[in-house]
Amino acid sequence: MAVKHTGGLKPAYNYDAPEFYDAIKVLAKNGASDDEIAVGLKAVLTEKDSQGHIIKYGPNIDPTNFNSMKNGKYECWTDEENERRGSAIRQVLMGARLDTNRIVKATYLATALGNKTVTSKTVVKKRLRIDGELTDNEEIQTTEVTSGLAPNMQALSLWLKHHDPEWRKREMGIEEEENPYNAPTPAKVKKGVDITSWLDKELLDAKEEDTDADSVVESTE
Repeated sequence: MAVKHTGGLKPAYNYDAPEFYDAIKVLAKNGASDDEIAVGLKAVLTEKDSQGHIIKYGPNIDPTNFNSMKNGKYECWTDEENERRGSAIRQVLMGARLDTNRIVKATYLATALGNKTVTSKTVVKKRLRIDGELTDNEEIQTTEVTSGLAPNMQALSLWLKHHDPEWRKREMGIEEEENPYNAPTPAKVKKGVDITSWLDKELLDAKEEDTDADSVVESTE
């Protein structure tokens, strides 16, 4: 049973408490970023009695401190606490986000395949009329319509591009054949251009210039 805080310095939060890691898991599974988790922990873990008095404080940490905790570099913890608690926080975050990604991918794939049905329900209530007079009795009519979603070809193509190496290779190969030199700078090149593509283009331009020059000589002769 929690002990009511009566004043003075509030007690230090127990960062080994299971509810601390459970709260991180819930927030992370709901899509919260690290900064949002840091802000949300205090609200989630602070408990109040029926009169609104705080009976248990949540951790009062900001995004910077939470990042330090996660990376095992929090200055208020010992080396042993940083290693143990930092590892636990990282494991909870990774597990929670993997769970969410799995659910999102399953939903995305189901929608792309079109194997999802949508049911709409309409309820109509009418007062019964007996001998021309309305009564308090009601007649309830329910109509349900079930329809299926058609496959989403764009979503299927995007899924295959990310999860099927052969499909991705074929798609990239088509793009390269259609546009060998005017393709955008590769993502890995931070500045300038891809030197290999640039050299290939320069060689091709030089070859075309030599061909044009030979044609001019032949025409003047």
